[in-house]
Amino acid sequence: MGQVRPGIYALDGDKLKICLGEIGGTRPSAFSPSGKVAYMELKKQQ
Repeated sequence: MGQVRPGIYALDGDKLKICLGEIGGTRPSAFSPSGKVAYMELKKQQ
């Protein structure tokens, strides 16, 4: 507890994109599943 995992997100209609950097690292600058980031793209079901 108390650890920070910086990230970015974007909501576009029914899609949510989330990109998280390493714990204690720097915030990702782009939505890309590369390097040491966690990338998720979620879509709302109809």
